[in-house]
Amino acid sequence: FPVTIGHDTVFSAGEAANAMLELSKCGMKPAEISGGALQATMALAATENMGLAEAATIVTQSMNTFGIEAKDTMSAVDLLAAGAVASTAGVYDLAAGMKFVGASASQIGVPMSDTVTALAALNNAGIDSTTAGTSLSRMLLGLIPSTKKSREAMKDLGVDFVNADGTVKGLGEVIDILGEKMVGLGDAEKLTYLKNMFGVEGMRAAATLLE
Repeated sequence: FPVTIGHDTVFSAGEAANAMLELSKCGMKPAEISGGALQATMALAATENMGLAEAATIVTQSMNTFGIEAKDTMSAVDLLAAGAVASTAGVYDLAAGMKFVGASASQIGVPMSDTVTALAALNNAGIDSTTAGTSLSRMLLGLIPSTKKSREAMKDLGVDFVNADGTVKGLGEVIDILGEKMVGLGDAEKLTYLKNMFGVEGMRAAATLLE
């Protein structure tokens, strides 16, 4: 690896080499790392005032979780940075939250963009990263009803979060649907529906995102 890439930045060549090692752990090839992945990671680390190797670890874990290719490293970095700028959450907070929700989101097809946006919104509402990630995970898993109570609640409310092809609707669309169906309902009735559909933990994320 050409560690001299670190010479023209606020990071040392040694730090750049460590970051390269972390990026390579997610399967990136040397050409991909030197061709943009390392520079994108450096930008994130400098903006967030964090260690370069730490930034590389967060980036690679996020990309691995959501199946993002090396050529799209900058897009992943932009999502993390945008989430941090748009909320009281830092990149560390978003990364901590994604440890609890990333696998669930990826499993049902919720993209990294929706996941980061939701975590940022939950953090803005005063919900810490661990709780936000856990609550959002429960909500996302609840989009596909797995209990009699959740199926009955969705049928009664007239909602369906699964498309005809079996994919789950986008998170923004889910929130729009819930908002429309709950117009005119009292607060207690809304919370009852959310609890029955998403469980006690998932209810917190759903209620906060609706607000």
